[in-house]
Amino acid sequence: MLKNDLIKQELSVEHLAVLDALPMPAALFSATADLLCANQLFQRSFRTDLSQLISNKLEIMLSVQPNQSEFSLRCLEMEHIEPFIYSESERHYWLTLKPHYLHDGQLKHVMLCCADITNLKQSEQKLMQHNQLLKQQVYIDHLTQVLNRRGFDLQIEEWQLKLARQDLSEMSLIMCDLDNFKQINDIYGHDFGDEILVKSAQILMRVIESMEDAYVFRIGGEEFVIALPDMQLKDACHIAQQCCHQVSAMSANYADKVLKLSISCGVAHQYQDGVLAETLAKADQALYQAKYSSKNCTCYSDGDGINLFEC
Repeated sequence: MLKNDLIKQELSVEHLAVLDALPMPAALFSATADLLCANQLFQRSFRTDLSQLISNKLEIMLSVQPNQSEFSLRCLEMEHIEPFIYSESERHYWLTLKPHYLHDGQLKHVMLCCADITNLKQSEQKLMQHNQLLKQQVYIDHLTQVLNRRGFDLQIEEWQLKLARQDLSEMSLIMCDLDNFKQINDIYGHDFGDEILVKSAQILMRVIESMEDAYVFRIGGEEFVIALPDMQLKDACHIAQQCCHQVSAMSANYADKVLKLSISCGVAHQYQDGVLAETLAKADQALYQAKYSSKNCTCYSDGDGINLFEC
């Protein structure tokens, strides 16, 4: 817009000079959010005139009480509406509005100043990505890519709080341990043992992938925990048996080796009035019974004792 056109709209030369001198995109809007003028940086930065956006922000400025003193009006002008972020064409801006009032308290126009914070936002996104990577390194097992013991300890505290608040009605835990894993390492080497750990973790993840809020954790060398919020004991035992069957079936992929893969599982269940650490201990006791009974099976703790699960 030409300066002569702007002057016809009763804008002073001082206002125009201020806009031209600002080292950032800036514009003047009327009390009805019409764009009055803008500097070249503003015109180059935005495809739209932002009138609708400014209109949504004017309500606070238009609510000034009439017959304010000159001092009060100038104080109001020194205040800023809460700055806000606006993004356009992959650029990000920090927008600030400053009103100017007439002597009778009527809003005359509003100055918009725009600070380009694209580089800051990009740095923020990189920082978030870096933090996410750090979180993965802290809570994700580097080999199997399931959650680790530190992740389990953190999550179990949250589940305990949910049980206490009755946000969670019950909880089942499955302890899983690969059978004869030391022999696998001794006979075929640790690289092959790592491969079996990875593939077993993938199987456990597939078993629970359709279950909301279910997790797999690697809490020891060849030991895993499957956490099943809001799941009853019998259903959790069926999940454990699926894990046994699918890990055992993986043996067919290694026909060139004299190898029978299997996993043993121990299951325990907790209602709202219990302690999950004790539930984990019961699941561990059930796992011990499964491993030293026949392996490749599921045992469960029902509070009265430990039993072999039979489908």
